[in-house]
Amino acid sequence: MYTILGATGNIGSVITKKLLEKGEKVRVVGRNAARLQGFVQKGAEAFVADAKDASVLTQALTGVRAAFLMRRRITLWSRTRCPTRLPQR
Repeated sequence: MYTILGATGNIGSVITKKLLEKGEKVRVVGRNAARLQGFVQKGAEAFVADAKDASVLTQALTGVRAAFLMRRRITLWSRTRCPTRLPQR
């Protein structure tokens, strides 16, 4: 199984479609279940989660062969609620 975070985006949607066409098991992760339904209809497993929630992402990534993370920017929150941006490449 492959997990795709950002499956509804430009790159993630292409990767998801290609994997499903090859008959691979795919878990699509997103914040909005309705936006994932098109992939579910094609055989994907939907997993509703926010990429900022590490405990939920751990569940989404359990038992997968590989994961694709397609997010432009992830903001991590510290205990002081001050955002820390990951470096852009």
